[in-house]
Amino acid sequence: MKKYLIILALFAIFSSCKKDKPVTPSITGTWELKTILASITITVEDKDKETYVFTADNRYIKTAADKTQTSGTFVLKLTGEQDGRRYGNITFSDTQKTEVITFKGDDLVIGDSSLDMPSYRYARVKKASIFGN
Repeated sequence: MKKYLIILALFAIFSSCKKDKPVTPSITGTWELKTILASITITVEDKDKETYVFTADNRYIKTAADKTQTSGTFVLKLTGEQDGRRYGNITFSDTQKTEVITFKGDDLVIGDSSLDMPSYRYARVKKASIFGN
């Protein structure tokens, strides 16, 4: 009987352990335009900043000079990863235009300058802590 209780206890212990889901990198958050990449790199002035806000429910808002330029939904299709940098395509509902997208950590690039088109490099906006950290 003890043997069955031990087996039952071990089964209960191992079956109650949940495996952690792998962390999937996300573009959710606020991103601020830093540079435009073309045949030359252009640093964007503070007065010309534009931002994207991407939400977890696949909505976005694009602003420039603190005014909404466009908003809608997006579809992100990731197709691969190299050196920790995820890449794929993003399609915006307002234009139905599909762009190349790459991101890693707090760096996001929309567009493909290898096709003689500009790319736009954004940095994730960090939220200030109320504790000053």
